[in-house]
Amino acid sequence: MSAGERAKYLKSLFAEAVRDFVSIRYLDVGAGLGYNSLAFGRDAHDILVVDLHFPENNVLRDVDNVHMVVADARFLPFRDEVFDMISLFSVIEHVSNQEAVIKDVFRLLKANGYLIIQIPNKFFPIELHSGLPFAFFVPLKVRGRFFKKFGHEGLGKINVPSIGQLKNMILRVGLECEFCIRKVVYPPVIIWSKLRFFYKIALKLGILSVIPLGYMLILKKVARWHLKDSV
Repeated sequence: MSAGERAKYLKSLFAEAVRDFVSIRYLDVGAGLGYNSLAFGRDAHDILVVDLHFPENNVLRDVDNVHMVVADARFLPFRDEVFDMISLFSVIEHVSNQEAVIKDVFRLLKANGYLIIQIPNKFFPIELHSGLPFAFFVPLKVRGRFFKKFGHEGLGKINVPSIGQLKNMILRVGLECEFCIRKVVYPPVIIWSKLRFFYKIALKLGILSVIPLGYMLILKKVARWHLKDSV
């Protein structure tokens, strides 16, 4: 799957839900290679990207308005209410205290700013990093040994929340926001070639509209709580 094309698709989902929004200061937490940062920060004046380390082939290194910060998502070194948009792409499932991270990131967001959280679908039958079937149905206590047995030890600590669990976290934290949810169903052209034939069949049969690959949760920071759910 092309990281650049994936980023463009995710940006198109956001653009469908939020129109005519321009971010002045944008923060991407867990930026990785930086493709999502470029797609979502294209019109921003300042792009700040955070990760525990940045790979050598990161695409942001020569971009003038990008500031790269080495930091932990649980301890972000920024003042309150300084960003117009913040994103967490495939990050929440990698952190231990997920509610604390969401609350702290929301602290950094200006009023009327947007927080974007993208997660894989916990109930999708294939784990997309390893190709293992029903991997996240394995109990968390033994998941490390399960992934290690198949040569994917690094995935053992991943804890993917369901979209319902993610919504409940937001309710428990008590964020003052409105939000909508978009299903992530990538176009076949950006799916791995060896899986594309079966993916097209699943798409044609409507399976992916019921069991998408993931979800994008878009939260707008407002003064009054309001729930807007488009699943």
